[in-house]
Amino acid sequence: LGAAGGNGRDMSAPREDVPVLIVGGGPTGLVLSILLSRFGVESLLVERDPSTCDHPQAHVVNFRSMEIFRLLGLDEAIHAEALPLARGGFVRWVQSMTGGEFASLGLVPPAEEIQRLVGMSPARMASCAQDRIEPLLAELAARGPGRIEFGTELISFDHGADKVTARVRSGDDERDVRAQWIVGCDGLRHDPKAEAGIFWLWFEPRNGVHPDRAEDGVR
Repeated sequence: LGAAGGNGRDMSAPREDVPVLIVGGGPTGLVLSILLSRFGVESLLVERDPSTCDHPQAHVVNFRSMEIFRLLGLDEAIHAEALPLARGGFVRWVQSMTGGEFASLGLVPPAEEIQRLVGMSPARMASCAQDRIEPLLAELAARGPGRIEFGTELISFDHGADKVTARVRSGDDERDVRAQWIVGCDGLRHDPKAEAGIFWLWFEPRNGVHPDRAEDGVR
């Protein structure tokens, strides 16, 4: 048996040091890894899923996001993977994939509003789902010096005055990662935010409509 620290941590587990530990390999985590690398900051990104997203979700890429992707040199590649905006202009509630539409919500603003928005940014909006965007980001992030480890999840972490020691698991192997910073980019899933006492404020729908006041919500 290995020695255990005061918090029950196995002190014999392998350990590595890295300036920044990123938890979550979606667009936010991948972009952070890329930007840190561009500033010469080493990082380790851990993502519990075995690969990038494998199904379409969150397809609307707004102007600000596209401006960031433009700075990364990915805007044209994203537009090449994107749907025409006219095909992604509605959210539809249907009984099945083949029909039975209950309602639809138009997302495309009026033509004059589109013209106004286009004039505000050098970038163009896109309708491109995460399963198309994430591989582009992962390929760029893999150029380093930041590292990406898919199939690796955060188990726990302890934070001191100037260091964070995190336990991560890849398959049956566990190891400690000591970092100056740990960044939770794992969306609503369990991640460092909850352990650090940072919570999302949820709102319970009321008759299908979300309330406007925070006191009506639940945490």
